Amino acid sequence: MNHIPVLLNEALEYLNAGKAGRFIDGTAGDGGHTIAILKANNRNKVLAIDADAAAVARLKEKLREELLDSRSKAVDGNYADLAELASKEFEGASGIILDLGFSSQQIEDEARGFSFQHSGPLDMRFNQSQALRAWGVVNKYPEQKLKEIIKEYGEERFGSKMAQAIVKERSLHSIDDTLRLY
Repeated sequence: MNHIPVLLNEALEYLNAGKAGRFIDGTAGDGGHTIAILKANNRNKVLAIDADAAAVARLKEKLREELLDSRSKAVDGNYADLAELASKEFEGASGIILDLGFSSQQIEDEARGFSFQHSGPLDMRFNQSQALRAWGVVNKYPEQKLKEIIKEYGEERFGSKMAQAIVKERSLHSIDDTLRLY
C-alpha cells in the first residue's frame, strides 16, 4: 500500500519544488513527499529522515527502483535532531517539510500495536529501537501521570476517567493487547 500525501500539490507549490533546490523531508515515511519533490525537478536533492527504520529501508528500495537514489539520502533519525542530521548529511536546504502523524501502514501492521481494530502487542513505537513501549506506560505509570498524558497529548477531556479505568483494569491483570486497552 502506498501512502498518498494529503495536499501534495499545495506542499510542492509552497516549497517551490519546481525550482532546483535542496530539500529535507523530516518525516519521510514511505516517501510520498520525497519522491514528488525529486520528480518536480530533475536537479532537486532530498535528505529524507524518518524514525521508523523499516520505513527508511522501504524508502531506500523505492528510491533505487525509481532511479532517484543518486539525488537523495534516506536516513534513520528523528526530525527533532534535524539540524544535527542535516549538518552531517546535507548542508543547506531550500525547504523543509514535516508530515506529522503516523502512516496507514503503521496502523495496519498489527505487530506495531497502533491499531485498536486488531489485536496486537501494546507497543506503539515509531522507532523500534526505543526501549519504552506503550505497555510500560499503560501498566506501570501512576494514575496521575496517565491522566496528564491522556489529557495533554490525547486532548481527551475524559482523561481522568480513562486513567482510572486503566488502573482498575490493570489491577486485575496486565494490559498486554491493544484490544484490551480499547
